[in-house]
Amino acid sequence: MLAMIKNLRQRPDYLPHVDGLRAVAVLGVLFYHLDFSWFSGGFAGVDVFFVISGFLITSHIRQSVEAGRFRFRSFYGRRVRRLAPALLATVAATLVAGFFILSVADYQALAQESVFAVLSVSNFLFWSQAGYFDTEASLKPLLHTWSLAVEEQYYLLWPLLLVFLRNSRAAFIGVLLAGVLSLLAAEFLLRQDAAMAFFLMPFRIVEFTFGGLLYWCRPERQVKQNWHDALAGLGLVIILWSFIVINDQWLFPGLTALIPCLGTALVIAFGRGKYTTQLLGWAPVLFVGLISYSIYLVHWPLIVLYKYVHVSPLEAKDIVWLIIFTLILAIMQYVLVEYPFRHKQRGLKLSAGKFAAVVSMVAGLAIVTSAVIIQQQGWSWRYQDQQLSAEMIEEGKQRRFDIIKKNCQQVGWDECRRYHGPKGKRVLVTGDSHAADALNILATAYPDYAYSSLSLGGCPPLVPEDHKIIADSWSDKQKCIELNEKRLSKEFLQQIDVLVIGVYFEWYRPEHLWNTYRHIQSLVDIPVVVLGNYIVLKRDYPALMANNVDPRLREDVRRSFAAYEDELQEGAALGYRFISKRALLCQDKMIESCKVHFGTEPFTYDEHHLSLSTALHAAGELEKQFPDFSDIFQ
Repeated sequence: MLAMIKNLRQRPDYLPHVDGLRAVAVLGVLFYHLDFSWFSGGFAGVDVFFVISGFLITSHIRQSVEAGRFRFRSFYGRRVRRLAPALLATVAATLVAGFFILSVADYQALAQESVFAVLSVSNFLFWSQAGYFDTEASLKPLLHTWSLAVEEQYYLLWPLLLVFLRNSRAAFIGVLLAGVLSLLAAEFLLRQDAAMAFFLMPFRIVEFTFGGLLYWCRPERQVKQNWHDALAGLGLVIILWSFIVINDQWLFPGLTALIPCLGTALVIAFGRGKYTTQLLGWAPVLFVGLISYSIYLVHWPLIVLYKYVHVSPLEAKDIVWLIIFTLILAIMQYVLVEYPFRHKQRGLKLSAGKFAAVVSMVAGLAIVTSAVIIQQQGWSWRYQDQQLSAEMIEEGKQRRFDIIKKNCQQVGWDECRRYHGPKGKRVLVTGDSHAADALNILATAYPDYAYSSLSLGGCPPLVPEDHKIIADSWSDKQKCIELNEKRLSKEFLQQIDVLVIGVYFEWYRPEHLWNTYRHIQSLVDIPVVVLGNYIVLKRDYPALMANNVDPRLREDVRRSFAAYEDELQEGAALGYRFISKRALLCQDKMIESCKVHFGTEPFTYDEHHLSLSTALHAAGELEKQFPDFSDIFQ
């Protein structure tokens, strides 16, 4: 490897600071994925990669076009040699490892991810899966391939633009316009569909454009040489600031992404200074930069699979070993796969035809194998005990809405209207996604009442002064505010006789509930019922079941148990009625006495929403305590 670095340094066209910058980018991503609290914005390392790609690809294409030697076949051939072999090796290795580690459902999910990753469209898959009920991202071994898909889609589009606009000035204007439109679209979409802005290529074009425009602007020619190191250093500071300060509560990408992009552009433009070259061209830094693609590919599946088996939060020793194994696997992949296939002169001397045949065969095998895994429900024969397949889990999640679908004039978990009940009492069940659990319990225990529901996942009932606790990065924030204005208005509350609140207590705390209750009582005099929480996990329960992990015995896999129960009980002195799910589902206050299976169903199919069987059991216990709904208010 040292000989390779020495040979690279002798090439007149080699840019060591760019490889050094790759090292900074991949380390930011790695530390972020290893849960370093002081690298909360390490995910912006991907944006650094995008700027680098924009600079290198734009420069290469424009130089070739202006010299009259650009060939699409040659360009795409180099891109495939650069990206495909290592990606396919990673997908194949992850499938093999997943065979021995993952549950039936998670192996099915991995197979689906593999198909989309091989076809370079995994960003569309993860965009389609992003949402309130999405499986925790840390359980998706190929989630990181979304950025590769974005790059590969960019490689398809960008040459067409730069070749079509042969005039250099026209190409510059076209690139600039593409970047501006991309930024405006991303900034607008962040408040409508943040996942789309994050995962899809058109809204990331602006980051590639940051690098591409350097081909024309050449700021290093306009600034004195003795300022280059200072400006490059400023760029590194901006990048590191982004890694440390930005977090997942910021609106991202959009304007926020321009911060690491600016830093990257400064380093690329001014990174040839003496001290910057010594820093970013230092052999250990160059070494990491050279294998950065393989590091990026192998680190995330390794972390995910380790967390899957280990279950507990990462400790210092875990992090050290994961870094060591990441480097070992990345070096092996670079030496055995990435380098030999990428450099046909110095590596495997495969003709374009033979290379295409090998890649197509491996890609086809990966897709066919993945399709078989999906069709055969994650190869359930790997386990002696009955495992929950992806289909069974999805069916269980959907059964949670059976009562709502049966009793509502409008089908939908977030809104239910059943205006007529034999007893005539109009009961509104509201809250966030936990409102569905409350409705299941009450409509089963007391079916003769007239229920309606109005809720939004992630949106608890909040008074205006508490809206500040809603993350600005949430695309439904405005929708939530408007919903609260409606359901907490006097005109709306006057239409109901009883208000039931079912919410997820975590960032929504008792004091927020108390503010809401006081507001309601200032407008109307109606009974209010509040349901507490049950067991909240750090990962989906079916995944824990597959590893024989009992959340009652492992505090490290739980987020909370009956969160804020004492405070909510005490707060009932304000006048609302509190229903404890712990009292309905446990024999006493100790979690060991609680049930986590009801009949053939687990208590949840995700991290905290109750399965239908759990809600039915709770309804039975509630009815024993209070034979009639009105008894609750006595």
